[in-house]
Amino acid sequence: MKRSNVAWNIFGLGAPLLFAVVAIPILLRAAGEEKFGIFMLAWGLVGFSSILDLGIGRATTHELAKRNGGKAEARAGTIFTTAERIAWTTGLVGTLVVIALIQLGLYRALNFSPALERDIVLSGWIVAFTMPLQVVSAMYRGVNEAYGQYRGISIIRVALGGANFLLPAAVSYFTANLTALIATLLVSRLVALVAFRVLAVRQIAPERAVDGAGGGFNRHTARRLLGFGLWNTVSSVLNPLMTQSDRFIIGSVLTVAAVSAYTVPYEVATKLLIVPGAVTTVLFPSVTASLTRNPAEALTTFWRWFLGTTAAMIALSAVFFLAAPWLLRLWLGSALPDGAIAVAQIIGIGLVPYTIGTLMVSLVHAYRRPDVTAKSHLIQAPLYLASSYWAIRTFGVKGAAAAWVIRIAVDAAVLMAWHFRSNRGTNRMPLQAIKKKASR
Repeated sequence: MKRSNVAWNIFGLGAPLLFAVVAIPILLRAAGEEKFGIFMLAWGLVGFSSILDLGIGRATTHELAKRNGGKAEARAGTIFTTAERIAWTTGLVGTLVVIALIQLGLYRALNFSPALERDIVLSGWIVAFTMPLQVVSAMYRGVNEAYGQYRGISIIRVALGGANFLLPAAVSYFTANLTALIATLLVSRLVALVAFRVLAVRQIAPERAVDGAGGGFNRHTARRLLGFGLWNTVSSVLNPLMTQSDRFIIGSVLTVAAVSAYTVPYEVATKLLIVPGAVTTVLFPSVTASLTRNPAEALTTFWRWFLGTTAAMIALSAVFFLAAPWLLRLWLGSALPDGAIAVAQIIGIGLVPYTIGTLMVSLVHAYRRPDVTAKSHLIQAPLYLASSYWAIRTFGVKGAAAAWVIRIAVDAAVLMAWHFRSNRGTNRMPLQAIKKKASR
């Protein structure tokens, strides 16, 4: 596993933070807390469209990585075309579902000013047509990850991050119209889709030339992708649901304006997760390919990166907890929402268990066991939604943050317990793995 790939990932995930630092205060001041809160809800809904992926992006990475490891289940072109068609289909289904929900007036569950209703409806239509772009882009990104194209992925991510933050900030100089601000999400996702596809096609082209004829949609390949993906879909549905639901609960139980007090510090704190995110994005295809050749070496690599990444996040979490009050006051000044500092510090505590859980997911999925994470989320989801609702009603935005931390800590503990129990006698413990590596 190349350190340069992790470095490129950190760059791709981290550079957009600079854009956020500049853009969020501008947007918050120009649009006001209520419109900014709705903008963040739309942003969250676009991110929530990952549920429509049906796990195809990760399944595509897994299948192509196995092929690269020497265990070919299908032609690369066949995997690509089949995954692409599934992604477009599910993305467009999502568009129809969102439009139907808008027509049913589901958005009225939010507590917003009546004057904003027309803008909210129009924004909902924009979000609906943005969803398939997000879904298919995830599939193309999965192809690129399987081939180790992290440099290209990172460059696109930086450009997308700039568009995500700076484009609405630029628009806010001319108008605070909610529809205009949210339309920038559609524009940025469309550009990213084209860029990810061009890069993915370049990776697949040599494989198609070697494979020769064929490479079209294949039902058997679709079943394999969906076989991995459907269990992953359960997590893809429930994990974003649990991640995004608290802000919608805040918007309905408290006010839409209160969403800003939660989402702003949440987005700031969780940006530190670029470190484990950068590692796991590279670790998953690397371990998947290695497991087909040398399982012992694959586990040694995993545990080395696990311990190093966790140690780094413990240090970052501690620094963030201490520095959050000063940083947020310096950054937002008088625009700092009430309760934002406490939320940031609580979320900061959860960065370590989140890191552990994310790393364990990459290992569990490399073994082709997405059902483990899915079953865990099936049990967690109703408990979390109920506890989050109670915590928000009782403690406000601080309660939302605390419920989130408890949930991801439980998730990490479950995955660790399952892994060591199911691999008892056949798997080395982390320190044993590293000692054996060092002795070679």
